[in-house]
Order: sequence, then C-alpha cells, then structure tokens
Amino acid sequence: MRRALSLLASTVLLASSAAPSAAMERPGRFIGPVDGQITERFKMLPNPYAAGSHRGIDFGVPAGSPVRASGDGTIQFAGPVGNDGLFVTIRHDGGLETTYSYLSTVDATKGQEIRQGAMIGFSGEGHTGSGKPALHFGAKRDGKYIDPELLLMSFDDISDLIRMLPLRPAGAQTDGQPSTRGQR
Repeated sequence: MRRALSLLASTVLLASSAAPSAAMERPGRFIGPVDGQITERFKMLPNPYAAGSHRGIDFGVPAGSPVRASGDGTIQFAGPVGNDGLFVTIRHDGGLETTYSYLSTVDATKGQEIRQGAMIGFSGEGHTGSGKPALHFGAKRDGKYIDPELLLMSFDDISDLIRMLPLRPAGAQTDGQPSTRGQR
C-alpha cells in the first residue's frame, strides 16, 4: 500500500512540475492568438538568451493576420521594442503573462482590460531577418519563461504531460550493485 501511494504521489508531482499551474488547473482556458500552424516550438536552454534558445512558439501566418488575446487580462505593454517591431504583453491571473511579438499594428493600450478573443493587433513580418512572416507567442509565469503551447492544451492532451517511470523492485541490481531501497 505504501509503495502504491508513493507511486501515485510521484506521478502527481511529476505531472504538476511538467506544466505551469494555470495550465494544470484549467487546461485549454487559453485560445490560440491566430489562425495558423505552429512553425517553431519552444526551446529553452540554461541561458534563455543564448543562441538556439526560443522563448515562445511561432505561428506561421501571413503578415496582416488578426491577432487576438489568448485569455482575459490587462494590457501591461503595447508598443515598439527596439528595432524588432511592435509587441503586446497581457497580464493574466496567477502571475502569468503572454506576449505577442513582431506585430505590424497594435490595437491595445497599456492598462486596458482585455477579454479573451479580443483583437489586439495585426501580425507583422516575424523575427527580425527571418524572412518568414509569423506571430511569436511567448509566456512567463512569475517572470520565468514557460512553454506557451501548454496553455493551449485541452483536457484530452493532459496525458501527454504525464510520464510514468519504471520502479526497480527491491533487491534488483543496477550496475552490479544490489538495491538499498527500503533498507535503513
């Protein structure tokens, strides 16, 4: 019985650490910001700003495609970021922020309350120098980058977050060494 409870607790902990808590509390509560396919996925390296890291997901859409708020919230930022075009950041409940990057126009203002699905602007040319029109969609929880694709999952997708790990029976050997599990 103890072993079964331990396995169950491990499974729950593993599943809860695989995704942000908002996604686990109410999966699928966010909608996609554009009608398009994901063309580049989230890839976080130890240094999120290192070459090869991608702090969000890209949706391949033609420049000028409508961009909508993925969830209810408050506009925290709407405007230019350096030479990278226009960005919008929305603050949601629970320390979550979503960012919509490389827009051609913005139809939102800082401090504005926004509803899920409301238009916030139009997509632009995508990442600087990429030559591929796209919307970059990013997310942070409590200031740390998270995979925004997790926010878009439905209840049917939750099983993709759970990974069962095999348990080694007591006394089983690994690398020629007997197990010490359960011994004190």
